[in-house]
Amino acid sequence: MIIKILSSTRLFCYLTLYFIFLLVIGTIAQKNLNPFYAQKEYFASYIFFLYNKIPLPGGLTITFLIILNLYIKIYKDKFKKNITSLIIHIGSFLLIFCGMILNTYIKEGNLLLYENEKNNYYNCTNKQIIKISHFTKSIQIKITKKNIIDKISLPFLFKITQNNKNYYLIKKNLINNKFISLNFNALSNVKNFFFDIYPKKNWYNINENLSIYKIFKYKNKKYYIQIKDKKYKLPFYISLHKFKKKNYPGTHISNKFKSIITIKNNKKNLNTTIKMNNPLKYDGYTFYQTAFIEKDKIKATILTIVKNKFSFFPYIASSIICFGLLINIINRRYICTK
Repeated sequence: MIIKILSSTRLFCYLTLYFIFLLVIGTIAQKNLNPFYAQKEYFASYIFFLYNKIPLPGGLTITFLIILNLYIKIYKDKFKKNITSLIIHIGSFLLIFCGMILNTYIKEGNLLLYENEKNNYYNCTNKQIIKISHFTKSIQIKITKKNIIDKISLPFLFKITQNNKNYYLIKKNLINNKFISLNFNALSNVKNFFFDIYPKKNWYNINENLSIYKIFKYKNKKYYIQIKDKKYKLPFYISLHKFKKKNYPGTHISNKFKSIITIKNNKKNLNTTIKMNNPLKYDGYTFYQTAFIEKDKIKATILTIVKNKFSFFPYIASSIICFGLLINIINRRYICTK
Protein backbone atom coordinates (compact mmCIF):
# COMPACT_ATOMS: atom_id res chain seq x y z
CA MET A 1 0.00 0.00 0.00
CA ILE A 2 2.80 2.42 0.96
CA ILE A 3 4.77 1.52 -2.19
CA LYS A 4 1.66 2.14 -4.29
CA ILE A 5 1.16 5.60 -2.76
CA LEU A 6 4.84 6.59 -3.04
CA SER A 7 5.00 5.53 -6.71
CA SER A 8 1.71 7.10 -7.79
CA THR A 9 1.55 9.75 -10.48
CA ARG A 10 -0.97 11.67 -8.40
CA LEU A 11 1.59 12.09 -5.59
CA PHE A 12 4.11 13.44 -8.11
CA CYS A 13 1.56 16.02 -9.31
CA TYR A 14 0.75 17.11 -5.75
CA LEU A 15 4.44 17.45 -4.88
CA THR A 16 5.04 19.49 -8.04
CA LEU A 17 2.14 21.83 -7.20
CA TYR A 18 3.46 22.26 -3.67
CA PHE A 19 6.90 23.05 -5.09
CA ILE A 20 5.31 25.80 -7.19
CA PHE A 21 3.71 27.13 -4.00
CA LEU A 22 7.17 27.16 -2.36
CA LEU A 23 8.63 29.08 -5.31
CA VAL A 24 5.89 31.71 -5.06
CA ILE A 25 6.17 32.36 -1.31
CA GLY A 26 9.98 32.12 -1.45
CA THR A 27 10.10 34.73 -4.20
CA ILE A 28 7.67 37.04 -2.38
CA ALA A 29 9.71 36.65 0.84
CA GLN A 30 12.77 38.13 -0.88
CA LYS A 31 11.04 41.49 -0.86
CA ASN A 32 11.63 41.75 2.90
CA LEU A 33 14.36 39.16 3.39
CA ASN A 34 17.91 38.80 2.15
CA PRO A 35 17.82 36.47 -0.93
CA PHE A 36 20.37 34.05 0.53
CA TYR A 37 18.40 33.56 3.75
CA ALA A 38 15.11 33.34 1.85
CA GLN A 39 16.57 30.54 -0.25
CA LYS A 40 17.96 28.84 2.85
CA GLU A 41 14.67 29.09 4.74
CA TYR A 42 12.28 27.92 2.02
CA PHE A 43 14.27 25.91 -0.53
CA ALA A 44 17.32 24.55 1.34
CA SER A 45 15.46 23.39 4.45
CA TYR A 46 13.59 20.29 5.51
CA ILE A 47 10.94 22.27 7.37
CA PHE A 48 9.97 25.94 7.72
CA PHE A 49 7.35 27.87 9.66
CA LEU A 50 4.80 29.88 7.71
CA TYR A 51 4.08 33.15 9.57
CA ASN A 52 6.45 31.73 12.24
CA LYS A 53 3.60 29.45 13.41
CA ILE A 54 2.58 26.83 10.86
CA PRO A 55 5.20 24.07 10.22
CA LEU A 56 5.43 23.07 6.56
CA PRO A 57 7.84 20.84 4.61
CA GLY A 58 10.72 22.71 3.00
CA GLY A 59 12.31 22.37 -0.41
CA LEU A 60 14.72 19.56 0.55
CA THR A 61 11.88 17.42 1.91
CA ILE A 62 9.80 17.84 -1.25
CA THR A 63 12.82 17.20 -3.48
CA PHE A 64 13.62 14.00 -1.57
CA LEU A 65 10.01 12.79 -1.92
CA ILE A 66 10.00 13.51 -5.67
CA ILE A 67 13.28 11.58 -6.10
CA LEU A 68 11.85 8.69 -4.06
CA ASN A 69 8.64 8.74 -6.11
CA LEU A 70 10.53 8.57 -9.42
CA TYR A 71 12.92 5.88 -8.18
CA ILE A 72 10.13 3.59 -6.94
CA LYS A 73 8.15 4.21 -10.13
CA ILE A 74 11.14 3.22 -12.30
CA TYR A 75 11.94 0.14 -10.19
CA LYS A 76 8.32 -1.01 -9.82
CA ASP A 77 6.94 -0.60 -13.33
CA LYS A 78 10.15 -0.94 -15.37
CA PHE A 79 8.07 0.29 -18.33
CA LYS A 80 8.58 -2.89 -20.34
CA LYS A 81 5.92 -1.93 -22.87
CA ASN A 82 6.92 1.74 -23.13
CA ILE A 83 10.67 2.35 -23.30
CA THR A 84 10.18 6.10 -23.86
CA SER A 85 8.51 6.53 -20.45
CA LEU A 86 11.44 4.72 -18.85
CA ILE A 87 13.96 7.06 -20.52
CA ILE A 88 11.99 10.19 -19.56
CA HIS A 89 11.59 9.05 -15.94
CA ILE A 90 15.30 8.20 -15.65
CA GLY A 91 16.22 11.61 -17.06
CA SER A 92 13.85 13.37 -14.65
CA PHE A 93 15.23 11.37 -11.73
CA LEU A 94 18.83 12.26 -12.64
CA LEU A 95 17.96 15.93 -13.16
CA ILE A 96 16.38 16.37 -9.71
CA PHE A 97 18.86 14.09 -7.93
CA CYS A 98 21.88 15.89 -9.43
CA GLY A 99 20.40 19.25 -8.51
CA MET A 100 19.97 18.17 -4.90
CA ILE A 101 23.43 16.61 -4.54
CA LEU A 102 25.40 19.23 -6.47
CA ASN A 103 23.89 22.00 -4.36
CA THR A 104 26.08 20.82 -1.47
CA TYR A 105 29.27 21.02 -3.56
CA ILE A 106 28.78 24.48 -5.02
CA LYS A 107 31.09 27.20 -3.69
CA GLU A 108 30.02 30.79 -4.23
CA GLY A 109 31.61 34.11 -3.30
CA ASN A 110 32.67 37.58 -4.41
CA LEU A 111 35.96 38.92 -5.69
CA LEU A 112 36.81 42.62 -5.39
CA LEU A 113 39.43 43.80 -7.88
CA TYR A 114 40.81 47.29 -8.38
CA GLU A 115 42.32 48.36 -11.67
CA ASN A 116 45.89 47.09 -12.18
CA GLU A 117 45.48 44.73 -9.24
CA LYS A 118 45.66 40.92 -9.18
CA ASN A 119 44.25 38.40 -6.72
CA ASN A 120 43.70 34.66 -6.34
CA TYR A 121 41.29 34.62 -3.37
CA TYR A 122 37.56 35.23 -3.21
CA ASN A 123 35.33 35.72 -0.17
CA CYS A 124 32.27 33.66 0.70
CA THR A 125 29.95 36.25 2.26
CA ASN A 126 27.59 33.57 3.57
CA LYS A 127 30.22 31.65 5.56
CA GLN A 128 32.16 33.30 8.35
CA ILE A 129 35.14 32.49 10.52
CA ILE A 130 36.26 34.10 13.77
CA LYS A 131 39.91 35.17 13.93
CA ILE A 132 41.50 35.49 17.38
CA SER A 133 44.94 37.14 17.45
CA HIS A 134 47.58 37.72 20.10
CA PHE A 135 50.53 39.72 18.75
CA THR A 136 52.08 37.56 16.02
CA LYS A 137 50.02 34.45 16.78
CA SER A 138 46.56 34.09 15.32
CA ILE A 139 43.92 31.35 15.24
CA GLN A 140 41.07 31.05 12.76
CA ILE A 141 37.96 29.33 14.08
CA LYS A 142 35.30 27.86 11.85
CA ILE A 143 31.81 28.61 13.12
CA THR A 144 30.02 25.31 13.75
CA LYS A 145 26.75 24.20 15.29
CA LYS A 146 28.62 23.20 18.45
CA ASN A 147 30.02 26.73 18.80
CA ILE A 148 32.51 25.68 21.51
CA ILE A 149 36.29 25.91 21.07
CA ASP A 150 38.26 24.25 23.87
CA LYS A 151 41.72 24.83 25.32
CA ILE A 152 43.47 22.73 22.69
CA SER A 153 43.91 25.77 20.45
CA LEU A 154 43.35 28.55 23.00
CA PRO A 155 44.36 29.12 26.66
CA PHE A 156 40.70 29.59 27.55
CA LEU A 157 37.28 28.17 26.72
CA PHE A 158 35.52 30.14 23.98
CA LYS A 159 31.79 29.67 23.44
CA ILE A 160 29.47 31.43 21.00
CA THR A 161 26.22 31.97 22.90
CA GLN A 162 24.31 33.70 20.09
CA ASN A 163 24.82 33.68 16.35
CA ASN A 164 22.57 36.37 14.89
CA LYS A 165 22.35 37.34 11.24
CA ASN A 166 20.60 40.37 9.78
CA TYR A 167 20.76 42.15 13.15
CA TYR A 168 22.40 45.44 14.06
CA LEU A 169 23.10 47.22 17.35
CA ILE A 170 21.56 50.55 18.36
CA LYS A 171 23.50 52.85 20.68
CA LYS A 172 21.81 54.00 23.87
CA ASN A 173 24.21 56.69 25.05
CA LEU A 174 26.41 58.55 22.61
CA ILE A 175 28.57 59.88 25.46
CA ASN A 176 29.30 56.50 27.03
CA ASN A 177 29.22 54.78 23.63
CA LYS A 178 26.93 52.00 24.91
CA PHE A 179 24.43 49.97 22.94
CA ILE A 180 21.09 48.76 24.19
CA SER A 181 19.26 46.60 21.75
CA LEU A 182 19.64 44.25 18.86
CA ASN A 183 17.29 45.28 16.06
CA PHE A 184 16.30 43.04 13.18
CA ASN A 185 16.60 44.12 9.57
CA ALA A 186 16.05 41.28 7.13
CA LEU A 187 17.86 43.08 4.31
CA SER A 188 20.90 44.20 6.32
CA ASN A 189 22.90 40.94 5.99
CA VAL A 190 25.00 41.87 9.04
CA LYS A 191 26.76 39.22 11.11
CA ASN A 192 26.56 39.57 14.89
CA PHE A 193 27.98 37.22 17.57
CA PHE A 194 27.78 37.07 21.34
CA PHE A 195 30.42 34.96 23.05
CA ASP A 196 31.65 34.01 26.53
CA ILE A 197 35.19 33.53 27.81
CA TYR A 198 35.51 30.84 30.48
CA PRO A 199 36.27 30.22 33.33
CA LYS A 200 35.58 33.89 34.17
CA LYS A 201 32.51 33.82 31.95
CA ASN A 202 32.92 37.31 30.55
CA TRP A 203 30.30 38.31 28.01
CA TYR A 204 31.34 40.00 24.75
CA ASN A 205 29.82 41.03 21.46
CA ILE A 206 31.32 41.44 18.00
CA ASN A 207 29.38 43.08 15.20
CA GLU A 208 30.34 44.07 11.67
CA ASN A 209 28.93 47.56 12.19
CA LEU A 210 31.02 48.40 15.27
CA SER A 211 34.70 48.02 14.49
CA ILE A 212 37.20 45.83 12.74
CA TYR A 213 38.50 44.28 15.96
CA LYS A 214 37.10 43.58 19.40
CA ILE A 215 39.67 43.61 22.21
CA PHE A 216 39.42 41.55 25.40
CA LYS A 217 41.90 40.58 28.11
CA TYR A 218 42.70 37.19 29.57
CA LYS A 219 45.43 36.81 32.23
CA ASN A 220 46.74 40.30 31.46
CA LYS A 221 47.15 39.50 27.77
CA LYS A 222 45.31 41.31 25.02
CA TYR A 223 43.42 39.32 22.41
CA TYR A 224 41.86 40.66 19.24
CA ILE A 225 38.76 39.07 17.77
CA GLN A 226 37.40 39.68 14.29
CA ILE A 227 34.60 38.38 12.07
CA LYS A 228 35.89 37.52 8.60
CA ASP A 229 34.32 36.01 5.53
CA LYS A 230 35.64 32.59 4.66
CA LYS A 231 38.15 32.71 1.81
CA TYR A 232 38.59 30.29 -1.06
CA LYS A 233 41.79 30.10 -3.08
CA LEU A 234 41.75 30.11 -6.87
CA PRO A 235 44.28 27.93 -8.76
CA PHE A 236 45.15 30.99 -10.86
CA TYR A 237 45.48 34.76 -10.59
CA ILE A 238 43.01 37.31 -11.97
CA SER A 239 44.12 40.85 -12.79
CA LEU A 240 41.89 43.75 -13.79
CA HIS A 241 43.28 45.90 -16.58
CA LYS A 242 40.32 48.18 -17.19
CA PHE A 243 36.78 48.65 -15.97
CA LYS A 244 34.34 50.35 -18.33
CA LYS A 245 30.76 51.42 -17.84
CA LYS A 246 28.14 53.28 -19.84
CA ASN A 247 25.33 55.35 -18.33
CA TYR A 248 21.85 56.03 -19.61
CA PRO A 249 21.83 59.36 -21.52
CA GLY A 250 21.49 62.34 -19.18
CA THR A 251 21.71 60.24 -15.99
CA HIS A 252 24.27 58.72 -13.64
CA ILE A 253 22.53 55.34 -13.74
CA SER A 254 24.62 52.56 -15.27
CA ASN A 255 23.31 51.00 -18.45
CA LYS A 256 26.04 48.43 -18.96
CA PHE A 257 29.49 47.74 -17.57
CA LYS A 258 32.30 45.28 -18.18
CA SER A 259 35.68 44.18 -16.85
CA ILE A 260 38.73 43.60 -19.04
CA ILE A 261 40.75 40.97 -17.19
CA THR A 262 43.66 38.57 -17.56
CA ILE A 263 43.70 35.10 -16.05
CA LYS A 264 47.25 33.99 -15.25
CA ASN A 265 48.23 30.40 -14.54
CA ASN A 266 51.35 28.29 -14.97
CA LYS A 267 50.50 27.27 -18.52
CA LYS A 268 49.31 30.41 -20.30
CA ASN A 269 47.53 33.73 -19.87
CA LEU A 270 43.99 34.38 -21.01
CA ASN A 271 42.89 37.91 -21.92
CA THR A 272 39.12 38.24 -21.90
CA THR A 273 36.16 40.45 -21.00
CA ILE A 274 33.37 39.78 -18.51
CA LYS A 275 30.13 41.64 -19.27
CA MET A 276 26.66 41.91 -17.80
CA ASN A 277 24.60 38.83 -18.71
CA ASN A 278 27.70 37.37 -20.36
CA PRO A 279 29.60 35.34 -17.73
CA LEU A 280 32.98 33.71 -18.20
CA LYS A 281 33.44 29.96 -17.66
CA TYR A 282 36.98 28.82 -16.91
CA ASP A 283 38.43 25.70 -15.25
CA GLY A 284 35.21 24.76 -13.43
CA TYR A 285 34.53 28.34 -12.30
CA THR A 286 31.90 30.77 -13.58
CA PHE A 287 32.53 34.52 -13.26
CA TYR A 288 29.60 36.95 -13.25
CA GLN A 289 29.86 40.73 -13.56
CA THR A 290 27.87 41.71 -10.45
CA ALA A 291 28.70 45.25 -9.36
CA PHE A 292 31.41 47.90 -9.29
CA ILE A 293 32.96 50.68 -7.20
CA GLU A 294 33.69 54.10 -8.67
CA LYS A 295 34.88 56.90 -6.39
CA ASP A 296 37.39 59.71 -6.89
CA LYS A 297 38.72 58.23 -10.14
CA ILE A 298 39.25 54.88 -8.42
CA LYS A 299 37.53 52.01 -10.20
CA ALA A 300 36.98 48.47 -9.03
CA THR A 301 34.91 45.54 -10.17
CA ILE A 302 32.99 43.02 -8.09
CA LEU A 303 32.78 39.57 -9.61
CA THR A 304 30.59 36.75 -8.31
CA ILE A 305 32.43 33.44 -8.57
CA VAL A 306 30.66 30.08 -8.60
CA LYS A 307 32.63 26.84 -8.49
CA ASN A 308 30.72 23.85 -9.84
CA LYS A 309 32.86 21.32 -11.70
CA PHE A 310 29.85 19.05 -12.20
CA SER A 311 27.63 21.65 -13.84
CA PHE A 312 27.37 19.48 -16.97
CA PHE A 313 25.32 16.82 -15.14
CA PRO A 314 21.98 18.68 -15.49
CA TYR A 315 22.67 19.05 -19.23
CA ILE A 316 23.18 15.29 -19.53
CA ALA A 317 19.92 14.62 -17.64
CA SER A 318 18.05 17.15 -19.81
CA SER A 319 19.47 15.51 -22.95
CA ILE A 320 18.16 12.13 -21.77
CA ILE A 321 14.68 13.64 -21.27
CA CYS A 322 14.77 15.25 -24.73
CA PHE A 323 15.93 11.96 -26.25
CA GLY A 324 13.00 10.15 -24.63
CA LEU A 325 10.53 12.77 -25.88
CA LEU A 326 12.02 12.55 -29.39
CA ILE A 327 11.60 8.77 -29.45
CA ASN A 328 8.02 9.18 -28.22
CA ILE A 329 7.21 11.63 -31.07
CA ILE A 330 8.80 9.32 -33.67
CA ASN A 331 6.86 6.30 -32.34
CA ARG A 332 3.55 8.19 -32.42
CA ARG A 333 4.11 9.33 -36.02
CA TYR A 334 5.10 5.80 -36.99
CA ILE A 335 1.89 4.40 -35.43
CA CYS A 336 -0.23 7.08 -37.15
CA THR A 337 1.25 6.31 -40.58
CA LYS A 338 0.53 2.62 -40.04
